[in-house]
Amino acid sequence: MEIQNQPWSSRLWRRIRRPFRKAYWTIRKTREYRYLRRCGVETGWGEVHLEGWPIIQKCPGSRIILREGVTLVSRCEGNVAGVNHPVILATLTKDAVIELTGCGISGSSICAATRVQIGRHSGLGANSSIYDTDFHRIDPVERRRQRSVVEADTAPVILGEDVWVAANVLILKGVTIGDAAVVGAGSVVTRSVAPFEIVAGNPAKHVGDVRQRTERPDAAATQAPAEPIFEARRDV
Repeated sequence: MEIQNQPWSSRLWRRIRRPFRKAYWTIRKTREYRYLRRCGVETGWGEVHLEGWPIIQKCPGSRIILREGVTLVSRCEGNVAGVNHPVILATLTKDAVIELTGCGISGSSICAATRVQIGRHSGLGANSSIYDTDFHRIDPVERRRQRSVVEADTAPVILGEDVWVAANVLILKGVTIGDAAVVGAGSVVTRSVAPFEIVAGNPAKHVGDVRQRTERPDAAATQAPAEPIFEARRDV
């Protein structure tokens, strides 16, 4: 240990392990790329980072597009908030599209019968879900006669850029969430959310504005506000 702590030995050790680390990441990225391509995902080599293996169910003729910068966390080691199950990406009809660009998803489910799209720098918190379909008809008689999810009501779900969706959120069909909006943990989102709007609750309602929570209210900031930090009280 004393030898390793010396500057010259540290530099030597870094030089020795550098090619092995490069080989490790090359092999890992290749395995991830081959897995995604085998599942029918449209992506490029090294564009997607996987923590664990996601569950991908792709209907023939549909499209799942993962663009550069996407991270899918499917195991608890990748998120201290706790991941209940692997990331699930499922297209339910031949015309369905899931398109993710430069976003992060932890243990969440995305089911698309029409289209689900998430923009760059957006995040989907642990165990959240996005469904662009009702899956079943509301009327009990029609529900008994239903033979496919295609017969249920559907509408696209679009998340803009820099959107933050906290843990255990459910986003339902027809919702559009504007850039830099924030959705509180445990919310059920049934209506569209304006850019910079903060919503929470079941159903999710307006509770604030991102620009009023930042130090630069007049700036066009596109990042969600950080969680408040409280200092421990000191007894005098």
